[in-house]
Amino acid sequence: MMAGMRPSEATGTLHYNNRSTHAYVRLLGIGIALTGVAHGLFELRRGDRATGGHLLTDIGAFTLLRDYRATGVAAIANGFTLSGWTLTRMRSRRGPLVFLLLSMTSFLFGGGVAQVPASLLTWGAATRIDSSLSWWQRVLPAKARHAMAAAWLRVVIAGFGFAVVGVALWLLVLPPGDRRRVRGLHYTLWSILACGCALLVLAVPCGFARDIEMRTTTSAM
Repeated sequence: MMAGMRPSEATGTLHYNNRSTHAYVRLLGIGIALTGVAHGLFELRRGDRATGGHLLTDIGAFTLLRDYRATGVAAIANGFTLSGWTLTRMRSRRGPLVFLLLSMTSFLFGGGVAQVPASLLTWGAATRIDSSLSWWQRVLPAKARHAMAAAWLRVVIAGFGFAVVGVALWLLVLPPGDRRRVRGLHYTLWSILACGCALLVLAVPCGFARDIEMRTTTSAM
């Protein structure tokens, strides 16, 4: 049997063990869960007050509930549930689908608007954890694939680094609910987050390339 592959106990078919993609999905999934918890904490700070609508523009969240405290509790609970699922069940048969449903639940109950594109990206990558990645192997030239594989770790570190710095600035310097006139610090924050997002998107095909290269190298030994 080729290295990096495992048989399915239920069907006997082969599944690929794309470790780089799995690691990336775990990291991004946990990040999404933690941002949901952070939103919930800011909502809890508002106390037992009416939200005044579904869109919480000062916090950057959407909620179906009409109370800040209930929204905060729901966001925190969803965040911890999402993190637990990401760590333990993402490779199960319906792992990516349940992750997507939990993410959408988090969005609907105060977990934050920005997590929607991140959740879709994570879900898309998660569906490739056990994939042969044959399409990517065909379309990526060998030299490009090798370069992308070699750059994967640096791209992931840089992407998460920018994201962490951006979120830290958002939480500590420009916290949700603190209304301020848009100034240079806001543009700096948005630029940092945009760089982080771009690198995290780039990390997905780089991770695919690394998984393909690792499988090819191991099978050739």
